[in-house]
Amino acid sequence: MGLANPLLSFINLKLMKLPEADLLAQQAKVAEDVIRALGTPVSNAQSSKAECVMFSMDRALQLDAALGSYVKNVSNPAPVHLLYRATTLPHRKAYDEVLEEYQFVIANAVVQDKRETFKAQLLGIMDGIKSEKLFFLVDDDLFVERLDLDEFVQLDTRAVIPSFRMGANLSECYTQQQPQPCPDFFCLRNAAELTAERGLPITEENRDDLLYWDWRQGRYDWAYPLSVDGHLFSTAEIRALAKHTEFHSPNTLEGNLQGYISFFKHRKGVCYRKSRMVNIPCNKVQTDNSNLHGDLHQDVLLEKWQNGLRIDYGALYGFDNNGAHQEIELAFVERSERR
Repeated sequence: MGLANPLLSFINLKLMKLPEADLLAQQAKVAEDVIRALGTPVSNAQSSKAECVMFSMDRALQLDAALGSYVKNVSNPAPVHLLYRATTLPHRKAYDEVLEEYQFVIANAVVQDKRETFKAQLLGIMDGIKSEKLFFLVDDDLFVERLDLDEFVQLDTRAVIPSFRMGANLSECYTQQQPQPCPDFFCLRNAAELTAERGLPITEENRDDLLYWDWRQGRYDWAYPLSVDGHLFSTAEIRALAKHTEFHSPNTLEGNLQGYISFFKHRKGVCYRKSRMVNIPCNKVQTDNSNLHGDLHQDVLLEKWQNGLRIDYGALYGFDNNGAHQEIELAFVERSERR
């Protein structure tokens, strides 16, 4: 499998740095659970598929755009498990309307009871997922290019971390406000060859080469494998790590998972030449960090939803973003107009 040695090296490193018996035992337990999870075969009909967990808070209008672009641009879409929070009744009503419209793709919608229950509720969702692969999305994501999910779920997450959000078009790191050089890419197989090999039709969107890179050689987003924003993981592995991680929100989940980055850095990243999605940070609803964001307040967007508007996400199909996160001016259309 190729994972035992990196994991054992990680344990040995912790043994040297953390002599306290309780911390050593904890690190050994995490590694043991991950190795067990990776070695447990998935014996169910959905083993070749994936499922999605999406997070949202007070942003029903943005969630509508995320789901709309997902349904429009993703072939063979995975079912979505939504964990969301509404701090007021008007926000909750807006969510009810979005859930009604996308009930055909939302397999499970869980209302977050309160901040303190986020971990327990997320683990409950993950325990119910039967597919072998899992990816996370957030409500300010937007799919701007076609993506065949069946192609990505064939990739072995024990060896690679597939990413929807990365691409050779990314030259800026928004979160650091720094230029972001691309790593040295290499191609293992042409996506069209793999598609033909599986007996699927070759279309324009799957003619792209899949680009691989070494996370250890990347900078900024290219060195950040444990993103909960469009990266594909082994369900069993990420669930095992989450159970040993303290968190109370998507941001703290992602931040604290970085403590296990040694489990992932040796794997390769893989993406399309052009990124399939972009995160549009037009506002911020969490208080866990001081991340950069735009000034389009979520309550202003709620008013637009109440007035019968939605984000014109179709106008952004094919958008050539220069970062995994990018502030983009949004246009709005009548909700009666199907995109």
